[in-house]
Amino acid sequence: MIVSAMNDVNKTMETEVTFSAADGFELAGTLLLPDQPQAAVLISSATGFPRDFYLPFARYGAARGTACFLYDYRGVGTSVPKSLKSFKTDFPDWGRLDMAAALDRLIAAAPGVPVIHIANSAGGHLVGFMPNHDKITRHVFIGVGFGTWWTHRFPKQQFLDLFFWWIYGPMKLAMKGYIPAGGLWGGSTLPDYRKQGLYTGLLAVRAREAQARGRRFLTVDASPMSRPILERFGFVTIAMATECVWQPGATQTVDE
Repeated sequence: MIVSAMNDVNKTMETEVTFSAADGFELAGTLLLPDQPQAAVLISSATGFPRDFYLPFARYGAARGTACFLYDYRGVGTSVPKSLKSFKTDFPDWGRLDMAAALDRLIAAAPGVPVIHIANSAGGHLVGFMPNHDKITRHVFIGVGFGTWWTHRFPKQQFLDLFFWWIYGPMKLAMKGYIPAGGLWGGSTLPDYRKQGLYTGLLAVRAREAQARGRRFLTVDASPMSRPILERFGFVTIAMATECVWQPGATQTVDE
């Protein structure tokens, strides 16, 4: 399937395409192709993020003469089978099969120009599984974490990760066969950039995106600093999260 639209402002052809991975699995992608591309950019998503999340970024690049290709990994976005509950795949398949096919599709659409790979989070981790990564001129990694988990924010991040992988994830897999999208995970603005409306702007963009996807409710895992901002936009507190630090051999009495 190919659905195209021409952006008259920058003469960019934006095309919704389907293409096959090495094992024949059908994937969905969006190709943004200017008249005479000077470079080609492959955009690989973070875990669970649909390609549309990066579309404004890709349009910005295409308007400046860069061919951009976004795609959904198998099991994500519109690259999904009829039933996710019975769907079987392995995490390295995203790099070994999906990313490799997306790269070839981009090169076929924009041959003869340097290829840049912009990868977010897991998109960077999976590069090593690509059998054709030597075709890429350079990589740009955004939020690609190291394996040094002990340097992450302690103890909140470790408990959050353990809750997701050991409790929430297995529970949702048992109930639905897949892990559905969650709420708006919290974040914070760096001190030098506060009081400029950045958090409010990000909140507005994400709220509009949720509305466009037909979501009726939004949840935010927010810090006390963000709470006043959220309350101005109608959010109400429904629960409080308390950080706990467990120490082997320690005893603690909790009064009812």
